[in-house]
Amino acid sequence: MNNCVEENKKNLEKQKMTSAEIINYMKNNLGISFNKMTDKEAELFLKTKNNYMRTASYRKNYEKYQLGKNKGKYINLDFDYLIEFSKIDAKLRYLVCKISLDIEHSIKVAILSDIEEAEDDGYTLIGNFLSKYKYILKKIKNNRKSEYTGGLISKYMDFSDSINETNEEIKYEGRCPAWVFVELLSFGDLMRFYTYYYHDVNNKTGRNVVSVKMLNSLKSLRNAAAHNNCLLINLKGSRNTKPSDFFLKEIRSIDGVTKSACTKKLSSRIIMEFSILMYIFSEVVPANMTKTRCDEIEELVFNRMLINESDFFENDLIKNSASFIKKIIRHYLIKIENKRSI
Repeated sequence: MNNCVEENKKNLEKQKMTSAEIINYMKNNLGISFNKMTDKEAELFLKTKNNYMRTASYRKNYEKYQLGKNKGKYINLDFDYLIEFSKIDAKLRYLVCKISLDIEHSIKVAILSDIEEAEDDGYTLIGNFLSKYKYILKKIKNNRKSEYTGGLISKYMDFSDSINETNEEIKYEGRCPAWVFVELLSFGDLMRFYTYYYHDVNNKTGRNVVSVKMLNSLKSLRNAAAHNNCLLINLKGSRNTKPSDFFLKEIRSIDGVTKSACTKKLSSRIIMEFSILMYIFSEVVPANMTKTRCDEIEELVFNRMLINESDFFENDLIKNSASFIKKIIRHYLIKIENKRSI
C-alpha cells in the first residue's frame, strides 16, 4: 500500500501542472504550509520569479513525519522558508563566482612570478605540459575563432596535424609565453596547470601550495555556481563526501569547532566546499586585495543570512549548519585581516 502511495506521488510530480495545481500539491501531498503569503502571491512568485523545481529543492533540508496521518509530509516547512533559501542561495552563488575569480587571478599572478624567477625559460614548461595533457591543446585549438582569445591563439600557438581516418593527433610547435598561455586556459585547466607546476615541476617556491583534492573541490563549487546550480539543497551529510586529513585537522584547530561537529558538517558537500573555498582564498589571494570581498562575505553571512533567522529556529539541521559555517567564516576573515595589518 505504501509503495502505491509513493508511486502516485512520483507520477503526480511528473505531470504538467499549473502554478495553482502545484501549490495544491505542495499543500496536500507534501505538507508545505502557506502561512506568510496567499495562494495568489505564491502563484505569482512561481510564474515570475522562480520555478517549482528550484524553489522546492531546498525541502531536502527538512525532516518528514515517519508515522501517523501526516506520514511522508514535511515537518514545520512553510513555502516562505523555501523562498528565503532561494534568495540566500542566489547571493551565495554570486559571491562564490567573485571569490573564484579572485583566486583565479591570484593564481595566474603567482605562477607567472615564479616562472620569471625560475631557471626554466617557460617555453619548455608549457611544451611539456601540453605534451602530457593533449586534450588541453585540442581545446585551445578549437578556440581559434573565439572573439576573446582567438587573436592570442593565432599569434602565439602553432599547430601541426597528423590525421588519419581513425585518429587526429595535434602537435604543439609554437613558443607561447607563459603570460599568454594562462589566459588561454579554462578555470579547470588552469587548476591543472597549477597542479602540474607546483606539485610536479617546481615544488621549491616556498609557497603554501594547495593540494590537488582541495583544488578539485574548488573547481566543483565554482562550476556549480557558474552554471547557476542551487547550492544549499542538501545540508545533510553524505558518506561519499570526505575532506582530506589535512583539511580536517585545519578545521578542527578553529576555536569552538568540536571534533564531532567537524566530521559531521564537513560531510555536507556545500559546507565542505565553501570552507575549502575560504581556506584557499585566505592562502592564495594577497591580503591587500581582499577588502571588498571580505566585506561582501561578512555582509552575507553575518547580516543577510540573519534577517529571517527566526524562520529556521525549529530546524536543528539548518541552525547547526549556520552556526558551524559562521565559525569557519569568522576564523578566515580574522586570518585575512591579520595578514592585511602586517
